[in-house]
Amino acid sequence: MLKPEAIKHKEEILSYIEKNGLKITRFRTMLLTEDELRKIYHDTHGPLWEKTKEHFLNKEVLAAEVENENAIENLKKICGTKTDPAVCEIDSVRNMFKDLAERDTFKYHKNIIHRAMDKKEVDDQTIIFFPERKNNFQ
Repeated sequence: MLKPEAIKHKEEILSYIEKNGLKITRFRTMLLTEDELRKIYHDTHGPLWEKTKEHFLNKEVLAAEVENENAIENLKKICGTKTDPAVCEIDSVRNMFKDLAERDTFKYHKNIIHRAMDKKEVDDQTIIFFPERKNNFQ
C-alpha cells in the first residue's frame, strides 16, 4: 500500500516494483476507514495509533496486489527490509523516496509504503483492499 505522501509518485513506484520482478495484478486508490486502518495496524497503540489515524484518515492511499514466486520476500527486499528508510537498502523504495516521508514527533522517518509481513497478513489485507476477493480466502 502506498501511503498518502507517495500517491503523487505512484506510477514511478509501481513501475519500479514491476521492473524488479513482481507482477501487479490489481490496484486501486481508496480512503481507509478507521476500522480498516485498525486491522492493518493492529499492533499500533497509544500516541503512535493517534498519529497513524491522523496520517491516514481522509487521505487517499493506493492498494496493490502483486504476485510472483516468493512475492512476500521479494516485495520485502524491494520495499526495504527496515521500516526506517534512512537505514534501508539504497535501492529500496523506502530509501529512494525517503525525502517524501517527513520526520514526525516520534523522531523517526515515516516510510511511504506498507507491505504485508506474511501470508496471513496478505490474506487479511487483501480482503480489506479488494473486498470482491473475499471468497478466495474463506
